[in-house]
Amino acid sequence: MYGPATLHALLAFAAPDHILYGSDFPMLPEDWGTDFDTALDAYPNWEPGRLRAIDRGNAELLVPRLARTPVT
Repeated sequence: MYGPATLHALLAFAAPDHILYGSDFPMLPEDWGTDFDTALDAYPNWEPGRLRAIDRGNAELLVPRLARTPVT
């Protein structure tokens, strides 16, 4: 489940630098993932740069070789 209430609760519980993007692809239909991405992008309370960190930046800090992998 996702949406503004869920994201608000998650951000109240976990420090933003401890949140990583994840999906259930390929186990769920692609359009479900697209809907989730749209909800993340539309969340109105992101601090500057926070969405980029959750999408990729926090993972790059945990696994540095990801920082050298081009985003496709």
